Amino acid sequence: MSTYGFRVKNDAGGWVVASDGFGLNYLGKASLVGYEMATDPNGLYGGATRPQWMRYRITTPSPVVMPFLPLSTFCCGIASVTQAGSQWDFVIYNQDASNNPVALDVHCFGRPTTHSPWGMRIRQADGVTLAYEFGMNRPLMFAGVVDLAAGVSSVAIPSGIVKPAILGFGLGFVDPAWSLVNASRGQWRANAYVQGWSLSGTVLRRAERAARTDGDLYEFGPGENPGSEDFRGLAVTAFLIDANGL
Repeated sequence: MSTYGFRVKNDAGGWVVASDGFGLNYLGKASLVGYEMATDPNGLYGGATRPQWMRYRITTPSPVVMPFLPLSTFCCGIASVTQAGSQWDFVIYNQDASNNPVALDVHCFGRPTTHSPWGMRIRQADGVTLAYEFGMNRPLMFAGVVDLAAGVSSVAIPSGIVKPAILGFGLGFVDPAWSLVNASRGQWRANAYVQGWSLSGTVLRRAERAARTDGDLYEFGPGENPGSEDFRGLAVTAFLIDANGL
């Protein structure tokens, strides 16, 4: 941290604002621009059924964009983020119990690039680049942080959050998820599952949906099995905001 410029510490000695850092402000909602098939990284789909995921997009000069997803009883998560110039794309899954996609708001926060003629703003040392803007758009403020230990499926969210939204990257996957089809012939089918977030009352849960079903059949020798690549149930920290009013 620079020894010059504008700086604010809290009672614990932590930096709240510093002119060589930067904050994030609300940019708006990303727009739904299309649907696409769930990803299949191992290429084992064959004649498989894959659900539709959704592509959202926001165009902004901000060099940093963080997307937050409102929580519901559906299974939501961010499968991927890509950037090309000022265009940011988010591939989102928000699947109902039948694995159908359900449109949702994608609230985006980013580094400020414009400012109000009123209110407080702080620039970095070059005198041009905005570090913080407190007059135009809502600053990013976390409403809660919760931890799910490895293997723990749910946790209560902090009280007082009216409309919880999450920095919702996927919680893990199993791909391929092999299932035995014909034991006498050693035939296994390659499926896949992905975990995301859901909300039940005030309880945040890991939720799971199929990303590929009815994949190709593969045959293995006597006593052999394909194993699996299971990356579900890992320890994770959830960052929450209150999206009420956005």
